[in-house]
Amino acid sequence: MMQIKGASFLERCLAQKIPFLGCMRPNSTQVEWYTLGKMTFDQSQLAIEKGSEVFVVQPYDRAQNASHFSLTSITGAAIDRLDDAQSESSAAEYVISADQAEAYDRMLQKAVARINEGELDKVVLSLRLALANPSEVYLNIRNLFTPDAKDSFRYIFWLNEGVVWVGDTPETLLTRQHNRVQTVALAGTRRRDDLKRDDFASKEFEEQGFIVAELKQRLASFVERVQLSDRQPVSAQNLVHLKTTLEGILVEDFSDEELLAALHPTAAVCGFPREKALALISTLEHHDRELYAGYMGFRSAAKSSYFVNLRCARIDQSAIDLFVGAGITAQSVSKKEIDEIQSKTATIMRLIAFK
Repeated sequence: MMQIKGASFLERCLAQKIPFLGCMRPNSTQVEWYTLGKMTFDQSQLAIEKGSEVFVVQPYDRAQNASHFSLTSITGAAIDRLDDAQSESSAAEYVISADQAEAYDRMLQKAVARINEGELDKVVLSLRLALANPSEVYLNIRNLFTPDAKDSFRYIFWLNEGVVWVGDTPETLLTRQHNRVQTVALAGTRRRDDLKRDDFASKEFEEQGFIVAELKQRLASFVERVQLSDRQPVSAQNLVHLKTTLEGILVEDFSDEELLAALHPTAAVCGFPREKALALISTLEHHDRELYAGYMGFRSAAKSSYFVNLRCARIDQSAIDLFVGAGITAQSVSKKEIDEIQSKTATIMRLIAFK
């Protein structure tokens, strides 16, 4: 497996095959380190009733069950100091090859044809981009856990399956504070520098609008009244997205599982209508999304928070795979969607350095 530099605790866990989680929650400057213990669903329910917080990981595929883990906090773990040579990141973005761009264009053209036929309004198509020879690169944890508060969930974990996942996701799927719930519609991606010359266009507003409509519809079955915030631009690394917050008060004591089943996967990672988009993705994409576009988060009796797993990478002994996608509508232009995908790789590429 590629070397991971910047956290001695993490390196010890990998060497001793101890499942672990390192994370920074949104708007926090505190890095949290935990060892993880696999639990059954019933065990997690009992732990929550006794006042514990549980970590939950759900793959993209709804047919697969979520995994539940106990959290044992590690005090004293810290980000190690690196020398100047090690603190530098690699190239700003993963360079999409001509073959990869051509493969994506073929998927996009088929998707747009189905959209124009009226079968669906939007579908999210992704690429799984491999970095060759992981022994020649290392992951710099200092560049993930920077000491600034960000409106994203930053994480690295190993779940006792020989695979490390790392990510910096700007998208919250669900937060619950007692009987108040909230979700966000995040889409319409543009490079920050491009927006200085050219504002959001109708394609971005349309794409984000599909997500708002879907989430409002799904949330309406659970809350007294869905309240929508004004749509606003929000920054995430080198990108800017359109964001609308939706919230409401639960009409009865619905479980997290009921809410999550209704929301996941949202139009932001799947498409609209959902079932049509899911079917089209399974036809067009030739890779397993695994945990990409799934969700992860924390659950306790009083509050919960779950995040869509975006801007992420999967690392094992033989490969480093970046997962990135773009929302396709009738207005999509292949070159622009591929450029968007490449721009999103910067979030992970800033963590990777070459020896």
